Amino acid sequence: MRSGAGGPESFQMGSMPQAKQHITSGQMHRGHMPPLTSAQQALTGTINSSMQAVQAAQASLDDFDTLPPLGTDAASQAWRKNKMDESKHEIHSQVDAITAGTASMVNLTAGDPAETDYTAVGCAVTTISSNLTEMSKGVKLLAALMEDEGGNGQQLLGAAKNLASAVSDMLKTAQPANTEPRQNLLQAAGNVGQASGELLSHIGETDTDPQFQHRGKGSFRVARWRTPSNVQML
Repeated sequence: MRSGAGGPESFQMGSMPQAKQHITSGQMHRGHMPPLTSAQQALTGTINSSMQAVQAAQASLDDFDTLPPLGTDAASQAWRKNKMDESKHEIHSQVDAITAGTASMVNLTAGDPAETDYTAVGCAVTTISSNLTEMSKGVKLLAALMEDEGGNGQQLLGAAKNLASAVSDMLKTAQPANTEPRQNLLQAAGNVGQASGELLSHIGETDTDPQFQHRGKGSFRVARWRTPSNVQML
């Protein structure tokens, strides 16, 4: 993964500046890359295991949870409502954690690779994958409850699978050995933000500040992030 210079970043998707020297494929040959440091190797292992967890979560979203027999009496209706509210709250919190982890990963890799805190990057990656795994469980339950009430739980499952796919693509781009332009990582992070917003819209949870914004034709900007360090990239 190519890091950018430190400081704020902004760019247009699909409009890379002309290279100052001729490069056949836009990437370095692997043989010309310096060997990975032990910290980079550790991060590679973390990303690989996290990608496996994310892909397993994505595969689990093909089916709803099995609900206990529910009637139309007051007790059953109260249980259903409480479970739906609880699931929505948990999913919202987990999506917030995924987008915050994505922001941390983007910010932590913005500088010189020699100065990157790869342990912190690994923590952000683990936060993303663990929250997505837990989120998938809540989505399966909520989707089943929505179907039971005559809603469209399939759309919620589809939105969750899209988020898992976006996260998987982003983690692949974040590999230390990846020689793609940094813009690809930023675009992948933007896709995670967009998929997160779409999922929240399916559960009626859209009252938070946007974490990622798409503006104009292919334009993307990383917006404000609620991270402990209050890092901003504008």
